[in-house]
This record gives sequence, C-alpha cells and structure tokens, in this order.
Amino acid sequence: MNRIEYFGVSNQKGLQPHCPILTYCSRRAETIYLFSEYKNDKRPEDNDCYDTLIRIGVLPNNFLKNQILTHGESPTIIRGRDYFSFHDCCPEINLFESSHSLIRDIACTDGSYDEAIKYNKLKVNKCQHYSECPEFSYFMFNKKTGQGKKRKSIPAKTKAHLQKEINSTCPFCPSKDVGHFQIHHIDENIENNEMNNLLMLCPTCHSKITKRDILENEVIRIKTNLNQNNN
Repeated sequence: MNRIEYFGVSNQKGLQPHCPILTYCSRRAETIYLFSEYKNDKRPEDNDCYDTLIRIGVLPNNFLKNQILTHGESPTIIRGRDYFSFHDCCPEINLFESSHSLIRDIACTDGSYDEAIKYNKLKVNKCQHYSECPEFSYFMFNKKTGQGKKRKSIPAKTKAHLQKEINSTCPFCPSKDVGHFQIHHIDENIENNEMNNLLMLCPTCHSKITKRDILENEVIRIKTNLNQNNN
C-alpha cells in the first residue's frame, strides 16, 4: 500500500490522512526503537525504550503522561547482519518516516529481508491502514463513549494574548487572515489550555501539523522563540 492508496483509504473512511494518535502511540514508539539503532544509546537510567526515545528527543517529554498503550501483539523484530524479519509494527513508520523505516514508502506492518535469497530479497508480508490498528480502535471507543479527554473552551483573553504573541501573523507562513486563525495544542492534550501549550496559527499550517508535514520539534521551537521575543 503506497501513499496514494493509503490516503485513499483515509478519505473513503472519512478519517484524517495520517493517524491522529501517532505522537503518543506506544506501537509507533516501539517500532521506531526496534527499527533504529537507538538501543545503542540506552543508558543505565533508562528503564525502557520510551525513556531512551524521550531523552534523545524522538518522543515528547510528556509522552508517558499521554501514552496510548500497545494493545494486542507488540512489535517484534529478528535481525542479523544480513537479514531481518519484523511483525506487528506501526504501518506509518515505513510509509512516512524514512529515517526510521526498513521498507520505505510502503504501509507494511510485517516484512523481511534476506541477503542469502537470490531473488525477492525484500518482502512485504502485510500492509495495513492505521484505522485497523487496535490502538486507534481503543482511542475511538473512548472518544465515542465519552471516556476520553474533553475539549475545554479557551477564554477570549487567552485568545487575544495568543494573537498578540504572533503579532497577528501565522508563525509558519505570511498569512494575516486573523478571522480564520486556529489554536493548536502543542502536546495534543485538548484539556491543557496553559499558555505555553497553545499556539495560534492559520488553518493551512494547522493542517500541516496534523499531517506531520510540520514536526513537533519545529512547533516547540517556534513557540519557544515567541516566548523569548515577547519576554
């Protein structure tokens, strides 16, 4: 399943193009850890893979607080010098995150590679859309039953301060259409309306953050610079 096919499934199901829970999904975090060499950065004070990924900046500092635990089979990998075989991994890592992927540009959860095989060394054994992941199903169940987090109204005074903070201009592009500006929750916790967690921006750039065309580290950098400039 390539990107066009993947986005087609999202559109057909009326869902966001990318998985909306990626930032705090344990399956994604575990997949990145297994696919990469980050385990070589593990220190004695790191209790698990999440600690390592948080410390080196791959996961946000509040990951453990907002973590969506892996449901069902956890990601696994068997690898040697000239072969690997992985199962039950996050499909969006291979499809979108080339710096961490093992089989690029394919939404596969199961795959393998064996240098000893003459033909078809690289095999895609299973493809999957994020809507089929048990973590997403769990997220949607909580959302429908009201067990998830509920959006809190942002006071007008806070909105005015946020607009002043960006000088009525989207911090990512030149847009000045204040009437249509939106507010992004940096840690994606819609209950957290602290000023340091909110950033006003245009709808286009907000959508880019949702689709991960603008990464969280860049969002945090922009917010930090705005705070420093205003102080």
